[in-house]
Amino acid sequence: MGPSEVDYYAFTIMLLRWFGMLFAGYVILILMLRISNYYRIKRCPNCSGELKRAQRTGSDRFVTLTTLGIIPLKRYRCYTCYWEGRALEIKNTRGRSKDEEKD
Repeated sequence: MGPSEVDYYAFTIMLLRWFGMLFAGYVILILMLRISNYYRIKRCPNCSGELKRAQRTGSDRFVTLTTLGIIPLKRYRCYTCYWEGRALEIKNTRGRSKDEEKD
């Protein structure tokens, strides 16, 4: 093989390895975010008012798609100060989420 020839098979294998490692790192990062309590909230971060579920937007669906469904974020709204944002779930004082109460 001369200096101008490229081994495309080896190059393809190298790219696949890099994409595989990046994807594995991305999934590990998402799992670490899910395990941590970073996206869990109890009350409104602005006024400590009660939060209610709100209708999802396109950006919420995009976040669920990019996190491969591992982080099921839900949209909440505070009707006291009109704050609106995403969270995994609302943890109430009894230790059960509001979604579990409906069942």
